[in-house]
This record gives sequence, structure tokens and C-alpha cells, in this order.
Amino acid sequence: MAAKKQQKPLEIVIDTREQLPWRFNKYDDVSIFAKKLDEGDYSIYGFEDQIAIERKGMNDFLSSITQGRERFEREIERLSAKRFKFIIVEKTLHIVFTETILNRRIHPNSIIGTLASWHMKYGVQFFFMENAKYAEEMAYRIFKNFNEKYREL
Repeated sequence: MAAKKQQKPLEIVIDTREQLPWRFNKYDDVSIFAKKLDEGDYSIYGFEDQIAIERKGMNDFLSSITQGRERFEREIERLSAKRFKFIIVEKTLHIVFTETILNRRIHPNSIIGTLASWHMKYGVQFFFMENAKYAEEMAYRIFKNFNEKYREL
């Protein structure tokens, strides 16, 4: 009978500047640490140089690709040094498009072009989740996958 693989604890770092952070309360295998992160809002303790997640609400995301575009692109450029880098937006792309068409005068094709360009240029992966609950779930799954497959014991 094969021995059960030992579970590594999942030690998530939350940037101290994150105002209303995900708490990962429903996960028994998670410990939370507050620490200033130079890139991203979330990482794994001891692996901050390898993995980062930047969290964006819809309005923050839309501001970041319009009037705050240059600053946000510099943030993404800094993220690109990480092996694994993600931006999780707390709305679906469909809702983002609807908001932009109705209220922002940004064409969805402009958003698509920006996402494709930044993915190719910086290697960052964007996820658009329905809400904060599912965004947190995605972050947990990303970190758990890293913890199981890429982290050394």
C-alpha cells in the first residue's frame, strides 16, 4: 500500500496595503501572513519571488486600463519577473463589456486587444470571475496547485 503524500501547509501572504482582502476562511489548510509585497496583492510565503496574484475589482480594472493605464502597465511589467503571475478581476468579462458599452465609452475590442497584448508581452494570465467569492476560490486553487506541483518540500 502506497504511503499517503504529506500535505504541505498553504501559507498565503497578503499585502499589507490590501484594504478588504480575501481571507481564505473556508480552507483548513491555509495560514495567512500580512507582509508588504513589492508586486501583486497575494503570494505564497517564501515564494514571493516566484508567484503573485494581483486582485482587481471591476471599476479598478477599468480605471487601470484607461486613465491609470501607464501606471498599471508598469505594475504588470514588474510582475513579469515572476514565474507565475495572475490578475484576477472580480467580474465576468461579459459584465465588464456591458459596463464599458453602457457607461465608459470603451469598446470591448479595445479591452480584448489590451489583454492579448499584455499577455503576450508580459506573460500575465487574466481571470475574470463572477464575484469576490469565486475570485478567492480561483486564487486558492492557483496557490494550492503551485504548492502541490512546484514547491519543494
